[in-house]
Amino acid sequence: MTMTESLNAATETIWLGSSGEGLVGGALIGLSAAILLLFSGEIMGSSGIVNSLLLNHPMSASFKDPAQHWKLVFVATFLIVAQVPSYFFQQGGSSSSIGTVLKTAADQQPSLAYVLGGLLVGFGTKLSNGCTSGHGICGLARLSRRSFTAVSVFMTVAIVATVLNLGDMLRFFLEPTSTNPVTVVSNSSLITEARQLYSQLFQYTPIVATSLVALLTLVVLYTVASTYYGSSRGESNAENLAKILPGAVAGAVFAQGLLISGMINPSTVMAFLNVANIPNGTWDSTLLAVMCSGVLVSFISYQFIQGYNVVAPFCLPSHHAAAHHYKKVASQEPTPKKQQPQQNQQDAPGEHHQSPTRISKCVVCLTHPLAKPVSLPLGSTFHIPTNTTIDYALILGAACFGLGWSLVGLCPAPAIFSAALGIPQVLLLWWPAYVAGIHWGDRYKNRLASKQ
Repeated sequence: MTMTESLNAATETIWLGSSGEGLVGGALIGLSAAILLLFSGEIMGSSGIVNSLLLNHPMSASFKDPAQHWKLVFVATFLIVAQVPSYFFQQGGSSSSIGTVLKTAADQQPSLAYVLGGLLVGFGTKLSNGCTSGHGICGLARLSRRSFTAVSVFMTVAIVATVLNLGDMLRFFLEPTSTNPVTVVSNSSLITEARQLYSQLFQYTPIVATSLVALLTLVVLYTVASTYYGSSRGESNAENLAKILPGAVAGAVFAQGLLISGMINPSTVMAFLNVANIPNGTWDSTLLAVMCSGVLVSFISYQFIQGYNVVAPFCLPSHHAAAHHYKKVASQEPTPKKQQPQQNQQDAPGEHHQSPTRISKCVVCLTHPLAKPVSLPLGSTFHIPTNTTIDYALILGAACFGLGWSLVGLCPAPAIFSAALGIPQVLLLWWPAYVAGIHWGDRYKNRLASKQ
């Protein structure tokens, strides 16, 4: 057995998803959110990150704006990690390779379902400002009422739509068969030629995806390097540059968490949403395990942040707490009335006086939660949403997201993973529709704001 075949056999039961792997993968997803939050002060909402890059006018502005560079690095490392398993696990020609299974799952859904699903997910995430990672992993962890509402709405809609088999209804109305309403139109010569061209394009999507990932990675590296070493280098960019490494690590860990948990497989998501299978014992609880462990790890990270900790603070290396500790000790010591002799200032036997330098090298209790991200300079702040309004846009957006999610089992992060692997339906259908959806959602949201 070759090394690749051994890796295939060892990994086959891991990435396809189960409750145990869901807990591990979910913990990695929560860890990714924690890294980005504690070190960069940013929220790991995949839709928020992607939408902010795609909605720039023009899109090339994202490469020119240093504040967006950590997002580009996050996406680039995510795509690179997504490419690694496709390289290893497709070489042996195993029928259970990642690309093969995802392609098989994609072929089970109507093509136009990917268009409608991407459109609704894009519109919904823009209108509600979040998805399963932003509202789910991050929002629930900080006990946000908006996120609790959004998750409740999109989970309910997605479950109901799945139980009602809306995908099967779409297959009946949209796929050409001898009984459905679109058969005559689909049998026309123009549609037939278009479908043949479409199938030919499908054959080249893995190569196109790999090329795009390589190109994007090179462009991002050049952009970040030119910003750091170019004329724009300076104190004004210190905060943006400090976010690059946490963004890179978080993107890689996030992709690995999705892979291990099996959330990249739409069939695993659909099996969870179909709660009608609970009585017969075939319901898949992997997504529940992912959400529980991911939210728990993310929740722990919020306990280190000032204003968000709801339990007793943890102990951390004191280079972040030493200043507070020393000031507190200094304020409690009485001011001497006169200068004491030098020999009287020495420590008594059995007592050890700690200087500020000594304190910064030991471990003390973090009695003062972090007021700024760990890796950012003084004066930096956490960029955590503070909106508490539960309005029409939130409800409608969450409902549209849940409906689109239920059609093909894809939300933004797994869709990025599938696109990196070159899954044709995702790369050529879902993502263009998603881009159209977020622009539609942006315009509709601006219209609602103008009326208010």
